[in-house]
Amino acid sequence: MSTHVLELKNVTKRVGSKTLVDNLSFQVGKGEIVGLLGPNGAGKTTTMKMMVGLFSMSEGDVTINGHSVKTARSKALAHVGGILENPEFYPFLSGYDNLMQYARMADGVTEERIKEVVELLGLSNALDKKVKAYSLGMRQRLGIAQALLHKPAVLILDEPTNGLDPAGIREMREYMRQIANEEGISILVSSHLLSEVELMCDRIIIIQNGKFVEDQRIIESETDEVTLALVVDDTAKASAILAKDFNLVADVHEKKVLITLEDEQVPAIITKLASEGIAIFRVMEEKKSLEDRFLEKTGGNQIV
Repeated sequence: MSTHVLELKNVTKRVGSKTLVDNLSFQVGKGEIVGLLGPNGAGKTTTMKMMVGLFSMSEGDVTINGHSVKTARSKALAHVGGILENPEFYPFLSGYDNLMQYARMADGVTEERIKEVVELLGLSNALDKKVKAYSLGMRQRLGIAQALLHKPAVLILDEPTNGLDPAGIREMREYMRQIANEEGISILVSSHLLSEVELMCDRIIIIQNGKFVEDQRIIESETDEVTLALVVDDTAKASAILAKDFNLVADVHEKKVLITLEDEQVPAIITKLASEGIAIFRVMEEKKSLEDRFLEKTGGNQIV
């Protein structure tokens, strides 16, 4: 049996002559938070809707906890919780009564489970209030609480921070990490807020025009190699020394010299440059942000 909680295998969606999702494959492991990124019209929401059975697949299959969405839909969807649009509730009922309404439609949801989920998402003090009095952030949390009641293996969220203020976005990010760590639930989340994805997710999947582009870990594996930017007074002289004494090719930008080298070489290089009379104003490690990587892979298309 596959160790992946969620697996897409060559999933394709066509509408007439248009291909919205094209031979898409990727996996999500247990307790992993994966960001699904792509420019406008890349097929993110269409892909998510196929995962939960709202759209049919033209080709391929999605398996959830080993069950096919195509051939064993009920068994597969029993392991899924999701919010693909804004969560909807009965506004004149309390948060607790809304959760009870859902609990009646799901098997095995106990009073103890409702309490667990409410505490996990920090809703204990608001549970007796009518939902019409909830803030947007509280509604989002109640929606996720509802999606977690039946102990799903995977949570699928389309733009869960949409419309939230910075404090609400940070709060949502912390809850996502808590859900993954404490409940062991896998989370697939789409978002146009790259900075939040970078802080929240373990891994990102980039798609464009419905096609797979890249699967990349947010936290790269530790390596002894580093890229440094040295701000110096004489870039030409510094570059010549780096080439002659250390066999390093420098990329020069005005007063900045960029070099990729082994960690253990850094002290010797700094000492050598200083001994040759080169003034070193700053030494900075250069890392590509998620935004840089995304734009590099997609050619600068806007995420929405």
